[in-house]
Amino acid sequence: MASGFSKASDVVRAIKRGDQVRNVTIACTDAFATMWLIPRMPDFWRRYPDIAVDHLISDNAKDYRRSEVELRIRYGFGAWLDETAELLFDDVIYPVCGPGFAAEHQGVTAAELAELPHLHVAWGDPDWAGWEEVLLRAGIPHALSSGRRFSRFTVALQAAMADQGVAVGWERLVGHLIDEGKLVRLTELMIPAPGAYYLTTNNNRELSAAACVLRDWLREVAEQERKIAPDQMASARRHDW
Repeated sequence: MASGFSKASDVVRAIKRGDQVRNVTIACTDAFATMWLIPRMPDFWRRYPDIAVDHLISDNAKDYRRSEVELRIRYGFGAWLDETAELLFDDVIYPVCGPGFAAEHQGVTAAELAELPHLHVAWGDPDWAGWEEVLLRAGIPHALSSGRRFSRFTVALQAAMADQGVAVGWERLVGHLIDEGKLVRLTELMIPAPGAYYLTTNNNRELSAAACVLRDWLREVAEQERKIAPDQMASARRHDW
């Protein structure tokens, strides 16, 4: 750990001197990049303008093994082959839809969720929960869930905002869309996400100085996120029930 902080300090000093600093590559899913990481990156650019971050955005975990990747943000249970995982934060999940859809289904109960049109995501990683798991864990009887299917979470959310059905929302990813009035929590149903978000590094590769800086910044941001539990954040947001 000490050597990592030393390298980070070296990079900061190099930046102040105007020295050239090489790129660092971080990998994560399209959903996490779009909904969480990229909106927070301006703070990093402001503080470290000469560190060039390459974003490898992929829902295929095999891409995370590419040689140039130094940091990865993964969702799961904290165990990946040849990687050291550091917990960033956990999450909760709940049904979300557009304001128009919520108005048409005002008063719907959690038990009635199985009867609504679902917006499914064909996650490339089985650790992400979908409608089948949500209904099962909530104890809601259901047949094989029908509805529309998408290969990307961000597109499923666009369909939800367009009042085309109900999606499974992840508080850390969709909370700002609820605050903006683009999405609405539908019913009181809320369950802990089965996994959590982790920052991982390759056990067989020493981090570059620039990667140490990005890692430490992510730790700092995650620490701020953890100050409020996701269920508390979700309970304070706009809802319809």
